[in-house]
Amino acid sequence: MKNLVAFISLATLAFSQPVQVLAKSEYALTVDTVNINTSCPKAYIGLSAGINNPNGLLGFSFEVPIRHDISFSAGAGASMWGANISAEARYYMRPCQRGWSLAIGISHNSGRTNFKPPHTFNTTSGPQDIGIDLKPMTNINFAIQRSWNMGHKQNKFYTQMGWSVPFRPSSFKQTGGSPITPQEGDRISSWAPGNTFGGFMLGVGIYFGVH
Repeated sequence: MKNLVAFISLATLAFSQPVQVLAKSEYALTVDTVNINTSCPKAYIGLSAGINNPNGLLGFSFEVPIRHDISFSAGAGASMWGANISAEARYYMRPCQRGWSLAIGISHNSGRTNFKPPHTFNTTSGPQDIGIDLKPMTNINFAIQRSWNMGHKQNKFYTQMGWSVPFRPSSFKQTGGSPITPQEGDRISSWAPGNTFGGFMLGVGIYFGVH
């Protein structure tokens, strides 16, 4: 009888031990998650480049988290269609602005006055140098982004892919040279944000965390 009691006691202790370990593990996971969240950067400053990129062919931006999964960003840069500015909202699937995210935003290009492209165009009088005014444009942008840690844990590298849609068709005015052919007009229009590659967006960037 004593042996049976001893066996039951040992069995009870053995089966109760994993429950205690699991409770400790769950507690440790919670503590780790809290520690990660409290160490997230308060803001990011970075650079980006790409095709139909909201910040232009090359630009800079800053990002400010308002929650662990939502942030706002703004930026400025340069493109073939002039200087541009942008604003964007992002929804992240993971804390600390990492992993996959969805973005929606708006960008505005200033256009260019009396722009002289560095190559000739086909005109009604043959190949010539021309001057053109590129009219301002505003686009709405949709993107899927993916962010990874880069070097120091507060910095990140990201890629994005999406679509840039103009609010209205691109517009320009020729200011110098003989009238260009319709085909050359289409070529100039293809430089406009949201017209290059049919509006397909592809970009990369880096962000440096700020506390």
